[in-house]
Amino acid sequence: MKKIYYFITILLFLLISTTVGFASSTIQNTVGPEGLNKSDLKNLAQGASVGAKIKDTALENLRQKAIQQIQTRIDHLNNLITKINSDKKLTSEDKSSLIADINNEINRLSTLKNKISQDTDTGTIRSDFKQVLSEKIYLYYSQKIRLSITIDNLLSLEKRLEDLSSKLRTLITTLPNNKNVSQLQILLNDMNTRLSQIKLTLETDKSKLMSTTPSSYIEVFRQVRIDLSTVRQSFAKIREDLAKMRNTFTEIKNAAAGPTRSLSSTPSATITTKPNSATSSSSSSASQNARY
Repeated sequence: MKKIYYFITILLFLLISTTVGFASSTIQNTVGPEGLNKSDLKNLAQGASVGAKIKDTALENLRQKAIQQIQTRIDHLNNLITKINSDKKLTSEDKSSLIADINNEINRLSTLKNKISQDTDTGTIRSDFKQVLSEKIYLYYSQKIRLSITIDNLLSLEKRLEDLSSKLRTLITTLPNNKNVSQLQILLNDMNTRLSQIKLTLETDKSKLMSTTPSSYIEVFRQVRIDLSTVRQSFAKIREDLAKMRNTFTEIKNAAAGPTRSLSSTPSATITTKPNSATSSSSSSASQNARY
């Protein structure tokens, strides 16, 4: 009986030892240092690798998009420089100022493009990219050039009208003083007053326009457009003054010529007809026949 007891005890001991050893071996093969099995750790490592690749791809896509947008703006600005050089309405001074301004902007964009190409932080690239998109650089410079051309054209017109005003003043001083001459002087004074205001407005707007930047121009452009509308209205009034002066000059010229002389009547011509020789002969023959 004791032998059977010992035998069963030994079997149980061996069974327990084998089970514990197997469990220990299994745990050592499957459990990681943080309670995760090796399969989970492998999956996590693979997921982290995929996530890093996705992040790198997103960063590179954002970088290339930003660089492309910046290069597009640089190309547009270079095209604007070509247009400025070929434009015949802009003054040489304005051309030099605009081209220098645009070249500075091209240099700034080129520096930013190089910075983005080397940045490794997505947030930094995104921030720089948003800044570029918000500035509307091409829109700014294209509007600035158009407004500059308009101002230069109107200043040129104002200068021509100033020269005309000087000639009109000289002409008026040669006329005898009368009611019509006084009216001419009033119209000329009104014209000169408007020209002075036009010149002041255009030169002030031109100075403000040239001092704008891509980040601060909206309000200045709005005010310049309002001023240009006012200037055009003043030119329309000057045109009316010139039309009135032309009519007054015509009246003075006609008055100096005196009344129009009437043409003398000419006597009407008396038309006489000579008798035809054949008719005379017939009449003579008829008389002779009657006589005989």
